[in-house]
Order: sequence, then structure tokens, then C-alpha cells
Amino acid sequence: MQSAAANGHHDLRGSAYRQMIEENHAQTTRLAQQMATLAQQVGDTQATVQQILGSMQAQQAAIDQGWLTCRPPSTSTTSNSAP
Repeated sequence: MQSAAANGHHDLRGSAYRQMIEENHAQTTRLAQQMATLAQQVGDTQATVQQILGSMQAQQAAIDQGWLTCRPPSTSTTSNSAP
């Protein structure tokens, strides 16, 4: 009888251990999925930032080019000053 009780206790520990392993595996799987999602989001964000930077650089080049072609001669700024 005592060995049957010991075996029953051992089965409970084994069952609890198996359940803990299964829960750990499920949690690890969820974390891996979340990490994959985050990695995709980081990649998407990096691509968006690169597009924004490219657009800003193009806009800055256009502003610089416009400024260079539309800047008044340096003498006109002094001729407009009050006497």
C-alpha cells in the first residue's frame, strides 16, 4: 500500500512537472511570436524613417537650390537700410 501511495505521489509530481513544461513551452512560443512581430515592426519603422529622411534630404536640397537661385545680391541689403 505504501508503495502505491508513493507511486501516486510520484505521478502527481510528474503530472505537475509535465504541466509546468507545457505551460513554459506555450509561454516561450508566445514570446517568440511577439519577438517576431516586434522585429517586423522595427523593420517597418526603419524603412519609414529612411523614407522620411530621404524626403527631408530632397526637400532640403530643393530649399538650398531655391535659396541659391533666389538670393538677392549682397548690395541690395545695405541699400535698403535707413539713412
